[in-house]
Amino acid sequence: MNRKILMLIFFFSGSVLISLGIVGWIYTKSENKKDDWSKRFEKQSLNLSESQKREMDSLRLDLQKKMKPIQLKARQARIELMELVKDPSPDKNAIMSKQAEITQLQSDIQKLVVDNLLQMKNILSPDQQKVLFDTMCTGFCGGHGLKDYTPKGGKCNTY
Repeated sequence: MNRKILMLIFFFSGSVLISLGIVGWIYTKSENKKDDWSKRFEKQSLNLSESQKREMDSLRLDLQKKMKPIQLKARQARIELMELVKDPSPDKNAIMSKQAEITQLQSDIQKLVVDNLLQMKNILSPDQQKVLFDTMCTGFCGGHGLKDYTPKGGKCNTY
């Protein structure tokens, strides 16, 4: 029974780590393209003033600077987790501890992102906020397997 559980943990963790590794590789390869997209979106859809553009650029750079070391720690922790899992005699406590460390790092990143969104709201007008959050919600609902999800308000793209 314990062997089956360990095998299940091994295959699940391996699948997750491989997926995260691929996503991380794609993210680093497309990081500049993402910046280009977000700048085009801001320019074309949000109609930012010059002052807003400067403030948004400053926020983006600050977020990237804060996130980078956490992302690197998370990447290293995932590598360490894989090493623990692939060990011939895996230490379940060490694996669980490493998973908790990764979860905390992901939570730290999420807090930075939400804080950044709240700061963006202070820069954007109510109409600009609506465009931004409608676009984000549409991406979350339609682009990430949540097509059947109906958020508060009844429509996926309702702010």
